[in-house]
Amino acid sequence: MDSQDRRIGLTSVIETPHSLCPQGVHAEHVLSSCTVPGRRPCCVRHRQDGHGPPKAMIQPPLFYGNVDQFVREVVVTTFRRRVGPQAKHRWAADWYRNAEAVMRLDAMWRAWEHARHEAAGMAEWLHDVADPQMTILLDPEGPFRSAQDSNGPDEPLPYEQPSAHLFPDERTGNQ
Repeated sequence: MDSQDRRIGLTSVIETPHSLCPQGVHAEHVLSSCTVPGRRPCCVRHRQDGHGPPKAMIQPPLFYGNVDQFVREVVVTTFRRRVGPQAKHRWAADWYRNAEAVMRLDAMWRAWEHARHEAAGMAEWLHDVADPQMTILLDPEGPFRSAQDSNGPDEPLPYEQPSAHLFPDERTGNQ
């Protein structure tokens, strides 16, 4: 895999790395003779028609612009658990100050963005991603073990708005 393949995150879709393309003739991006009509592209940089970006690189637009919007609109409103120092679960309104939490929530968001396009995507996302991640996040020994924030029964999880510059909107690149 060459550095461009790593930079654009194609590790999960690579069948034959571009550097191992059997044709060996490539222009800078995707203009090449390495695709044969009716056959699969010989490398990940080429679509069936040989023009434009490879299908694996075409991403649908994001529904949520960043992890904060996802936490605010999905996580804190959907996963209503009683949290607090005396409760069974812990959560911090300032979740964005905890590196482990940010990593886990960002992974949840990106997996959700992918899953929403699949027929059984949400069921799989809940089972494979949300349930295990939320179990760890809400665990009294988890990343929010020192949190003092609390909520009432059936209330959303506590939430504090982070500074806008922390999580730019990835749909537009706006800061």
